[in-house]
Parts: sequence; structure tokens; C-alpha cells
Amino acid sequence: MLHISHTTFSASPLPIKAVLTGARHCSAAGFAVNAYAPVLALARKLLAAFAPEQVIEVYRGDTLCFRVVLGTAAKLTVEDDRNGRPRFRKYKARQSWEAAAPIAPKTPLGITEPSASIRATTAESAAAEIATTTTTTTTTTTPMPALSATKPVPSSTG
Repeated sequence: MLHISHTTFSASPLPIKAVLTGARHCSAAGFAVNAYAPVLALARKLLAAFAPEQVIEVYRGDTLCFRVVLGTAAKLTVEDDRNGRPRFRKYKARQSWEAAAPIAPKTPLGITEPSASIRATTAESAAAEIATTTTTTTTTTTPMPALSATKPVPSSTG
């Protein structure tokens, strides 16, 4: 579990004003990020231009959301726990040699290219195959005899 101790602020220059827009975008001092934890990601970027003791104030519109020391925010990230709840965790920078998940090869290992008889056919050969296997059905209609409009003949039973 990660514990964050209270920090005493000394007299320092004016705080950096950051603006939070939407759920994933934060910007300040010419830097902008789009991330799951945007303020923490922005803090890591701001360390390139500001001292870690610098305070950052995060606003949404005119409302001050929170204040945090730049160096403290830069050391944190947010990850979902196994129940899907967001939790603060120590930030671990990716190593330069570390890469994202590898891209799958065109053909998985152990599977060879399909033979010519199994390969998908072209549109022309598929159309030709459909034309030779399709049967046509002809429907013939015969005219119905016309109905007569005569009165029924009464039966001759006595």
C-alpha cells in the first residue's frame, strides 16, 4: 500500500495553473496531455521545465479541484484494481528497451500457408463457380377458368 505523507509548503513562486477539460485532457504552461490520469501525466511532463517543489493547481473552469506538489504528483499513476476501482500506484517509467506488446506475425507459429486448393478464390473464379452450380427454376402459370355469374340451379327433389 502506498502512503502519501503531508508536505509543508514553503514560500515558493506562484503555483502553476493547470486546466482540466473532459475526463482525460489537462494542460498547463504550454504542455498538454491526454491520459487516464491526466494531472499525473502532466506533472511528469512539467518536471522538464519546473522544479519538483513547484505547486500545481488544477482547475476545471473556475473551480479549483486540487493542489499538489509537482514532484509528488509525478511519482504517482492511477491503475484499476482487480475490482475495477481506480487506485494510486507508484509510477514506473518504461525503459527505452522496453516495447509495447509485440505485433502478431502474419502466420502464427506452427501453421503453414494454405495450399493452392484451399486458398480463397478470386471474385471472377467465385462468380464462375456460382454460375456453373446455380440451377434455374422456371415457373409456368396456367390461366384459371373464368367464373360464371349464373344463378345456382334449384334441385329437383320432390
